[in-house]
Parts: sequence; structure tokens; C-alpha cells
Amino acid sequence: MAANEGESASNLFAQVLQARMNETRLTISRPLSPEEVKYYSTRLGGGMSDPSTIVPLTCAPGHAITDDQIILACAVLRLRHPLFASHITVIDTPHFFVNTPATRAHALRAAEAQIEFHTFADQDDAVLRLRDEWLACDLDKALDIRERTCAVWWGRDADPHSGKYVLGVLTTHFVADQRRIINLVRQLVELLASPARAQSELDAHTFGTSPEPLPASTEHLIPTLSEHEEEASKAKSAFDKLYTCFTNKVNHKSYGSGQ
Repeated sequence: MAANEGESASNLFAQVLQARMNETRLTISRPLSPEEVKYYSTRLGGGMSDPSTIVPLTCAPGHAITDDQIILACAVLRLRHPLFASHITVIDTPHFFVNTPATRAHALRAAEAQIEFHTFADQDDAVLRLRDEWLACDLDKALDIRERTCAVWWGRDADPHSGKYVLGVLTTHFVADQRRIINLVRQLVELLASPARAQSELDAHTFGTSPEPLPASTEHLIPTLSEHEEEASKAKSAFDKLYTCFTNKVNHKSYGSGQ
């Protein structure tokens, strides 16, 4: 009897240890870069400078988008772009943390938690209200980056046959600038337009495997300026030449050859 109890305890300990190892293996992180820390510091807790994009959608007659489809699209986007699924841990130095899903069900639950679902009576009014809310920098409405750095706002018309929806994406500037947010919205809309493609991409993902590292900061792409006067002078001359060629080309296209 005692031997059986000891064996059961050993099995339980092994299961707990295995679960702990899986959680560690599926969690990825990296520290914020100096430039990312600057944007992090200027949020002031109230979402100051957090960029957003709001898009009113109108489907073709007879087509409807279900809540399950927006959850599916968001789950796929989180797998494509881990920073979209990140949160910030501020113990010691700020770090991005991403808990990659262990299973398909985990991926869908995490995506659903990232979406705020709403129902509206007037699409234009819903867009204006959401815009004003996100521009207000209200602490009650701002992103708590300890929970998430990106949020999705999904509104559907009270009339289920109207085909009208509102999609909003709010994030922090150290995750994505305005151009990159527009790219995220574009991908979301493409996935909503093709649920079968989204389902296929989710099904093709191998869950439970070690994820890729988080993408590095883009600061390394910024060229280092030389302090050498001669090199700086050559660089300025090269820039002036390129700028002159570009403006001449634009003017030629704008005004034609005069014939």
C-alpha cells in the first residue's frame, strides 16, 4: 500500500515538473530597447501617444461575420506576430513577455480575451464614440500594458442583417507605429474575408513546440552618423544629389515635357 502511494506521489511530481518545463519552454521574452523604453516612459499610465486605427466595415448583402470568426482571425494574427500577443513585465527592467499557446483551444481563449465585443445602433456614431474614447487618454479606458499591449475592439450592428461592423485596433507605440497598425488591420480584414484560410492556418500551426524568439528592435537599422567632417560632407553631397534627381523626376511627371 505504501509502495503504491509512493509511486503515485512520484508520478504526480513528474507531471507537475513536466508541466512547469512546458510553461517555461513556451514563454518567450526580451528587454525593451532604449528607444522602446522612451515610448514606454511617455505613456504616463493613461495611454498617452498610443496609436490606433478604426475601420467601419460593410459586408456584401447576405454575408455576416460571426464572433467566432473574429476570434479565429485574432488567434491567427497573434501566432503571426508574437508582439501583438505580448504584455510588459516591469520588475527590474521592462521586458516583453509572450505566453505562446500550448494548444489550439488555448490560442482561441487568449484571442477572445483580447477582444472587446460591442453592439451599436448606428455605425457612424460608434466610430466617433470609439475615436473620442481612445483620444481621451482616460486611465479607466487605457491599455494596462501589464496585461496586454494591443487591444481589438469589435462592434456589430444591432440589426444582424445589416452587414455593418466596426473594427478597431489599439496598441502602444513601442509595439507598432501607425503604418504597422494599418498592416495589422489589413491582415485581420483579409482573415475575416476568408475564414477557411484562417482556419487552415490555425490548424497547420504546431502547438507545444518551442517558439521563435521575439523580433528584435528596429533600432539597429538606423545608420550611425560619422563624426568625420569629410565623410559627413560627402554624405551630404550624395543626399543633395539624390534629392535633386528625385524632385526633378517628380516635377517632370507632374508637368510633362511641355509638348
